[in-house]
Amino acid sequence: MRLHQVTAGAVESTVLRCGDGDRLAVFLHGFPDGPWSFEAQMRAFAAEGFTAVAPWMRGYGSSRLTRGDGIAGNFYLSDVAHDVLMLIEALGFESAVLIGHDWGAVTASVASVLDRTRVDALAMLAVPPMRTLLGNLRGNPDQVVRSLYMAAFQVPFIPEVALRAGRGAALRWLWGRWSPGGSVPSAVRDRAIAELLEPGALAQALSWYRHLLPVYRPWLEWEISWKLTLAPLPPRGLVLAGARDGCMAPAVFEGAESAFEGPARLVTVDGAGHFMHLERPDDVNRLLLDFALG
Repeated sequence: MRLHQVTAGAVESTVLRCGDGDRLAVFLHGFPDGPWSFEAQMRAFAAEGFTAVAPWMRGYGSSRLTRGDGIAGNFYLSDVAHDVLMLIEALGFESAVLIGHDWGAVTASVASVLDRTRVDALAMLAVPPMRTLLGNLRGNPDQVVRSLYMAAFQVPFIPEVALRAGRGAALRWLWGRWSPGGSVPSAVRDRAIAELLEPGALAQALSWYRHLLPVYRPWLEWEISWKLTLAPLPPRGLVLAGARDGCMAPAVFEGAESAFEGPARLVTVDGAGHFMHLERPDDVNRLLLDFALG
């Protein structure tokens, strides 16, 4: 595993890299996480002849805009998905397998819509395609309750203060709530939390949520991003749901295969919560590699 800087479009980011194969696999993290959580998957892919990379997503770690007026205010899904496409190009590849978790899954799905020639296959972990999620909300009021934190994050300033309190006690609670049973390695969790507690980091991470609604943002740019999010997904797909996920109920994944234009498969990972790739790495690695190599 090694680190290096990559300038991809408008973003300069640190990238975690493993292997030097002739196929590219890009792992995209979500909240409140970081690229180190994919280490087991990246090593498994490198052993199968892939170049495996995991960037710090826009607003996380040392990532920064190379032009414009700063990174805050530039978290439309169309923008962050474009980062991924530019990363593939910057690494010298024509296309890649995209594996996204949480926000990374949504970002990967939008990237596949923006440019179907750059995405060979799409794996979405712990979050279903957005059109699937929204279609299943009406029959699953429990998911609305689970997702109330997203509404709370729309409030300015206060969520940052609350999440920083007690050296990230609320962030640790979220990890435990979303992946119950204490099966997530504490070292990985604590590393991700430490990065989010750096000055200004939480405000940028929460900007992903604050771009979900057009409250503070231009309506047109918001509408473009949402249309991309709800579009049919062009590549072949794999969607993984955690049977014990405390963030996304397994029921909201039902019918996820229909969101793809290509062949797709939905698998529920037994005994796993939201951070399934950390809780059940061997099972998840097998599913991802069978999919990527198939």
